[in-house]
Parts: sequence; structure tokens; C-alpha cells
Amino acid sequence: MALRNGIIKINGQLGDLVFYKCGSKDVVRQKLLTNSKTSKKSSPDFGTAGKNATYIRKAFCLAR
Repeated sequence: MALRNGIIKINGQLGDLVFYKCGSKDVVRQKLLTNSKTSKKSSPDFGTAGKNATYIRKAFCLAR
């Protein structure tokens, strides 16, 4: 991860570089180039698990 020092403030994507702000620092990082087939295959499962975890947390908060 590299920090940008200079006058020009860049935010967003430029080619394979991503510029963003982390706290009070402007940061640039290189975009990930590949996604494996297994991560694409398992991503819906993680999405479903996250959604179900939200329902469980909300249920426990309402029970108090």
C-alpha cells in the first residue's frame, strides 16, 4: 500500500490502481487481478450466511 503525497487529489479507480481515503490519509493500492472459480462459486453462500447472521443478531436485540 502506498500513500500519495502531492497537490492533486485523486479518488476512485485509474487503470489497475485504486485511490481512496483511509481516515485522514489518501491511499493508493493495486486492484486485484484474478478471482478464482471457487471464490465465485462460494460467494452466494457467504452472502446468504451474512444475511442470516443479521436476522439472528436483530432477533437477540429485540429479545432484550
